[in-house]
Amino acid sequence: MLVGAALLVGALAKGGPTGPPRAEPEVPVTATNQGTAPANNSPVLAGDPTDPRFVVMANRLDAPDFDCALQVSGNGGRGWLTVRPVPQLPEGADKCSTYLGGSGDEEGQAIAVDAQGNAYVTGFTDSLDFPTTPGAFDTTCGTATECSEGDFPSGDAFVTKLNANGTGLVYSTYLGGSGQDNFRFDRSDIAVDDTGAAYVTGTTASPDFPTTPGAFQEISPDDRSAFVSQLSPDGSALVYSTYFGAGGGGTTGDGIALGTDATVFVTGSARSFDLPTTPGAFQEACTPTVGFRGIGCVDAFVARLRLEGQGPADLLYSTFVGGADSEPAVGPGDGSDIALDGEGNIYLTGTTFDADSTSDFPTTVGAFQSDLGGIADAFVVKLTPAGGGASDLAYSTYLGGPGEVETGTAISGGGDLGLGIAVHTNGSIYVTGETLSPDFPTTPGAFQTSFPGCSDISCDAFVSVIDPAGNGTDDLTYSTFLGAPGTIEVGRAIAVDDEGRAVVTGETASSAFPTINRSLLGPRPAPNLQTRCGCFTSSPAPDAFVAQLDPAGGGDSDLIFSTFLGGTGFDRGLGIAVQDGSAFVTGATNSEGRQPTSRLRNPPQPLGFPTTKGAFRRNFAGGSPRNPSDAFVSRIDGL
Repeated sequence: MLVGAALLVGALAKGGPTGPPRAEPEVPVTATNQGTAPANNSPVLAGDPTDPRFVVMANRLDAPDFDCALQVSGNGGRGWLTVRPVPQLPEGADKCSTYLGGSGDEEGQAIAVDAQGNAYVTGFTDSLDFPTTPGAFDTTCGTATECSEGDFPSGDAFVTKLNANGTGLVYSTYLGGSGQDNFRFDRSDIAVDDTGAAYVTGTTASPDFPTTPGAFQEISPDDRSAFVSQLSPDGSALVYSTYFGAGGGGTTGDGIALGTDATVFVTGSARSFDLPTTPGAFQEACTPTVGFRGIGCVDAFVARLRLEGQGPADLLYSTFVGGADSEPAVGPGDGSDIALDGEGNIYLTGTTFDADSTSDFPTTVGAFQSDLGGIADAFVVKLTPAGGGASDLAYSTYLGGPGEVETGTAISGGGDLGLGIAVHTNGSIYVTGETLSPDFPTTPGAFQTSFPGCSDISCDAFVSVIDPAGNGTDDLTYSTFLGAPGTIEVGRAIAVDDEGRAVVTGETASSAFPTINRSLLGPRPAPNLQTRCGCFTSSPAPDAFVAQLDPAGGGDSDLIFSTFLGGTGFDRGLGIAVQDGSAFVTGATNSEGRQPTSRLRNPPQPLGFPTTKGAFRRNFAGGSPRNPSDAFVSRIDGL
């Protein structure tokens, strides 16, 4: 996993303006803010700020080199010497970034972390040789003959626990039946409790998905249903597993969260009027949606389950959330997400869609935005699962703009997608997603208040913070674009640290996406920074990104840390978790090639996803001919 490091660079003799700097024996040099940093954000390390001939500057190389190679200048930037300093690791820190996959295709769709720093990942695989461990619950994909690899696969979910330094698997198991379990380009989620038990939700089309005796739904209710499963701490057994759904349209499991009372909360998309709900729930019936196939149900749902094996009694609370529009999805993978606070309140985000731009998604009095901005907006909801009917809806708002792009691109009349949500201990709601709206609501002093622009297929990520107080426009306490002109940016997942800073992952296809590491100028060890996107190649493909934002309203200074994460292939950040100043990231990559080094400024050959020495897997394992991918797992320390 990636790691923050104090930089050790060579002390440089004062060179004249025409001569290159001379390297002396390596000694530690602490980054300071002496003088003026060059335009490439290189910090001034030492010297006389009034005379550029006698200023020592360091510039991180553009190549994504996690050994922190530097270019150092002792003559005001006229000459540069490439050095490879030795990283000084924080005490007790390990670094890791690894591939995870077999000869088929994988996506790491969600990640959680325990108190010991072990990472738990879930997602999709169709590899017959996905790495599993002896004694794990299921070491065979599908039925051994029906787990097909290729462009139209039939695969399984997987659950993998990696040790804290990323060098090996604690356990790894398939999870599925004879049909498709979890879907590529779709959602699934994972959470972990204090004992190390993993809880997983996703979507299954298997009629024989493994369930446990006495589960809420032991038999498949439809050809596509959500599932909720609990694994033992050692990954050897299913403690609890159930379908969740109803016939007549299908149900997806998109997000999961753990209550403090040993209950589990799940959200997703319901396309059946018969989805089980509970008496007194906020919305016991699905609101009919009129579409090209006639009248149907397309609502979000949220359910609370007690995993005790008591059959129907395990369902403590279940409700639809939606209007006559379509919720929560407007396309593959654009499902809803869930978070909880310490009092058991539920927070949801997703997308509500209506081609007629009507506004019947349920909102609350005094909400930030009570009307639909375009044909699709994000929604942000706070629910209290008390069984009080309409009063269970504590807060609900749209979040979006008109979604009309007038820049000459192919996009017109798009919308705003809510893809990730987190809640701070002070009750503030953090949301990320994708916006196609030039006038998506932003706040004064935010990092990016002007619309960066679009590509032909996508626009920009956003990060918003909402105080659900019911004070109208004042509820939006912070909101910013996060992107670069003319390219793809999507915020896929968000977490919030103890200091109230947002940590976001997603994807970008812009070499101009903002990267920065303000820790270089501070006393703490600095996380490694990849300043060059793999999209600089002749066949542009997005990189994952990881960004940390302080919602202080300080403009440019709000962006504390931002880095690309990828090689020269297609890299997407899909899941993120934070703990003790570290960000844990998972996603999908098809970057294949040699590992980046500081000596490859303009690499003539493809570069693989950046991994670290000793990691579980350092090379791409393979995949389908048209859309190959492996999962990846990385960590960034020092945030």
